[in-house]
Amino acid sequence: MCKLAGWTSSKDQPLSKQAADLALQAAHEVIIRSEKDGFGYAQSGSTGLRAKFVQPSEFENMDSLTNLYRRAGNAASAFSTSYRTSQEGSYVNNKHIIVHGRTATCGVNLQNVHPFRRKGWTLAHNGVVNWAGQKSKDHDSVSCDSEHLLICMADHTPMLQRKEALNHITGYAAFLALNPQGKMVVAVDDRASLYAGITSKGRWIFGTNKAIVEAIADAWNAKGVQAYPIDKWTWMEFNANELSDPELSEWKHKDATSHQLGFASRSIGKTYQTYSNNYGYRSPYERPTTILSAEQADHQRGVIEEDFTLYPDEQEIIDAQLSGIPDYMGE
Repeated sequence: MCKLAGWTSSKDQPLSKQAADLALQAAHEVIIRSEKDGFGYAQSGSTGLRAKFVQPSEFENMDSLTNLYRRAGNAASAFSTSYRTSQEGSYVNNKHIIVHGRTATCGVNLQNVHPFRRKGWTLAHNGVVNWAGQKSKDHDSVSCDSEHLLICMADHTPMLQRKEALNHITGYAAFLALNPQGKMVVAVDDRASLYAGITSKGRWIFGTNKAIVEAIADAWNAKGVQAYPIDKWTWMEFNANELSDPELSEWKHKDATSHQLGFASRSIGKTYQTYSNNYGYRSPYERPTTILSAEQADHQRGVIEEDFTLYPDEQEIIDAQLSGIPDYMGE
């Protein structure tokens, strides 16, 4: 399904922009082999570094979007890529960074590309989740299932209450999150996959699989980095701007539903009953109403790749073309 990557940094061992760029390119090379619906990376803060790409192939390096928008200014809207990408903030060499490659379980659009932000929190997630707690306007209005995790993290304090909120999540998950002050939270449950390796300087590298961790280590020419799987139900907290040992604890959430496991069977590596659900999005900009199957995501991905090359004044044409898609959801 999706892929995660990330690493820690500090004031004592800052990571140069060039080294961070090499790591992003290395992670990107591995991630795009399987993830087709988005690529993004971020540091902490409401206005910190964040870049997102609906089409992962459009990422080339850390400055690719910066240069486009800086040089073109308002004329950047003339380029079709401006409707598939976004970039904000600048790289800071002593901040942790999180990376995400996406295979869609909900609408294929820029809004649903990770990492997500809310109240200064930043989060990237691999898995499929839903909210099974008390009815909430915020949880009811998410456009991507991963936002349920972000609401739990951003809307509760202290950390104990965040974990209590996560008890009402169903599904399976590994996620990397950054709080407004730059602390990194790393969490993995009993079904998701997450690996970590540590460099000789004490820098942690994370990846959904060993290949991602090893590719980042190789990009830094870091010798002797071994990627190990993180144990189930592990919760780690890394202080901001430090390469100290993380604080370790546990967390829990509700089990996955058969629907969630059915969709994620190939990702988890087990076979579960799958459910066929048609989707009824009339536009790539509408909120999704259900989890997409892999086949439905392939269908919508084709629509997005074609329609995002059009200019805003052609939106009426897009809507007219897409109106022929039957609304199976009855909404």
